[in-house]
This record gives sequence, structure tokens and C-alpha cells, in this order.
Amino acid sequence: INKMISNTAFVLAILLQEGEENRRMVASFYADGGTEARKVPTESELCSLLMPRQLVQLRPDIMSAINESMKQEVEAALERILPKAEGDGAVLFESMRYGVFAGGKRLRPCLFLATVDTFGGDRAALLDFAAALELIHSYSLIHDDLPAMDDDDLRRGKPTCHKAYGEAMAILAGDALQPEAYRLILTAPG
Repeated sequence: INKMISNTAFVLAILLQEGEENRRMVASFYADGGTEARKVPTESELCSLLMPRQLVQLRPDIMSAINESMKQEVEAALERILPKAEGDGAVLFESMRYGVFAGGKRLRPCLFLATVDTFGGDRAALLDFAAALELIHSYSLIHDDLPAMDDDDLRRGKPTCHKAYGEAMAILAGDALQPEAYRLILTAPG
């Protein structure tokens, strides 16, 4: 798992930034002990090295490469993992779900799953781990939108969690998502 995490982080860094400096970084990262002089790979060479075949280009077509079924797998895992808005914690659970299901591309977990595929991992066994990445991302967005931080009223065209549920409940929602993500990571197979 640690190797997959570091490879995912590395792939993500490459995908989110452009330029020759990143290609040099990849070349040195994958060089044999850093002793061999290697040419700087092109973006398509990096993709063939780092990503599954469907990710042929880094930019601008990265989103089309993440197929809808992968996103649906992540959505189904999130739906299964997050508590339903019922019982004593109904408002808290509802606000957690509101923050997670507020839209989004699910880029981070899909990139993780693409990396798992690339390195021959068991995608089904690591689906909860991928969902944990999305929970961490959602928690960070909820807290980032709070009045003490960016004080945003809207996220993806909808009222932010603190506007919909109040500041205290938004803090609790984020605070509940973070340890749930850690629980999923710590109990993932491997």
C-alpha cells in the first residue's frame, strides 16, 4: 500500500502541474539509482510509464480518461461507507453526506484506482482506500469554506456546508469525515 500511495501522490503531482521541470523530476525519480543520465521524457512517454493505457495524455484530456464507471465505483463506495441520515446523529450524518455528495469529479480516488490498475493491484480490495481519499478531500473543503478560513457561501453552485447546516455542524461534519478516512486507510487490506 505504501508504494501505491507514493506512486499515486507522484502521479497526481505530475498531472496537476505541467512543464519540463516535472518531466525531469519523473526521469530522476525513475532513473536507476539516479546514476544513469537519461533524456527528459515527453508527456506521452510519462503517461505510458506511469498511467494505464486509457490515460494517453496528461492534459487537457485527463478528465475524459477517467471513465464514468470508475467514478460510479467510488460513488457507490462512499454511499455504502457514509452513515445514513437517521437516528440520534441524523443532522450530523446528513451534513457529512451533504459535504461529500456536493458534486465533484472524484479525481483523487479515480487517479488512485488508475494507479492501482497500473501496478497490478486489487482494485476491489482498495476501493475503500480510494473512498478515504475523497473523504479527506471533502473534509478539507468543508473546513476551508468556514467563516474563520475562506468564508465561502457557495461551493460548486450550492450553499457551503456551514451555510446549509451552521458553522458548528460543518466543523463537526469535517471532524467526523477525517477520522473515518483514517479508519478506512488503517483497515485496508495489505
